[in-house]
Amino acid sequence: MDLIGQYGCGSDSDTPAPLPSVVTAPEVDTIGYTLVHGEALAVAAAQHFQNAGSRSTAHNLPVSQMHAPVQGPLPSSGRGFDAAARNHRSGHVQDAHVSGAAFDEQFNSFHATNEGLDPEGRGERISVPGAEPTARAASQKRQREGRENGAVGGS
Repeated sequence: MDLIGQYGCGSDSDTPAPLPSVVTAPEVDTIGYTLVHGEALAVAAAQHFQNAGSRSTAHNLPVSQMHAPVQGPLPSSGRGFDAAARNHRSGHVQDAHVSGAAFDEQFNSFHATNEGLDPEGRGERISVPGAEPTARAASQKRQREGRENGAVGGS
């Protein structure tokens, strides 16, 4: 009904008056950004050039690049070969060889008693701070301490 009032009373060849244009979207500054998979990313992130201190990446690296050998000069500290071992969530992985039987023994004793051998190799048993020992673990600990005290007293 609104459009009927825009026509004159003359012939059918009259054109309707143009409607005013309305801008509903605000101006967006996209300089320095590019569209990748529906997201606006910085141009450097889209080109796979990452800041060395960056804690996140916007793309998945191929496995061949993640586990590629270290290239370039090695630092004079002699820790250049450890760089491959640092590719871990905790930041550093120590190389170690543990026999299957020793691993199973430590795994089962840790889950049963909440304690295990000291990883420094001093032969001490350490327990998880704040973990409550089970009744079975407490009795095993008493038996072990009794054997150690008996062995010390007998020598």
